[in-house]
Amino acid sequence: VLPADAGVVLDVRVGERGDEILACAHAYNAGMLVLGQATQREGLFARIFRPSVPTEVVRAAPCPILLVRAASGTGRILVATDLADPTWPTLRAGAAERVRTGGEVTVLHCIEPLAIIPSSELAAAMAPSVDETLASATAMLERAAAEADLHATLQVEFGPASGAILGLARAMSADLIVVGTHGRS
Repeated sequence: VLPADAGVVLDVRVGERGDEILACAHAYNAGMLVLGQATQREGLFARIFRPSVPTEVVRAAPCPILLVRAASGTGRILVATDLADPTWPTLRAGAAERVRTGGEVTVLHCIEPLAIIPSSELAAAMAPSVDETLASATAMLERAAAEADLHATLQVEFGPASGAILGLARAMSADLIVVGTHGRS
């Protein structure tokens, strides 16, 4: 039951569900959309030709989306950051969720592998070692978490971010994955 001063507006619309949700988000200048999980699994052809409402909305949403699962959760939150934004929006969002839910937060930063092209001995001597790279990234992640007032388990991994994020989320049974966007799509 919502309190009387919750500021909830009911808006009933007729039409394609995804289109109407997006139109409503635009009309109310939504700061966040909260959606339920798709009711059925999607195969490749379904995702291409008839995506679920959450998938359709995720592709075109003008604001962040929180996809809610029906099952009881673990309270675990995974925050993935590329450490590129000095305002740390993903870390701050993770800190806010930790305060709101009391959940456990893990912050992940991935160091993408670079193509190594044989070159001169000077270039090889100038390249940082794996240990130096890991120590530098860990120190930067510690500073960023402290600045965002986020008390969390910190983890740095080598490899593509998408695979590492999904792998860790599955391994820790995360209820929520917080990732940022560069707004390019």
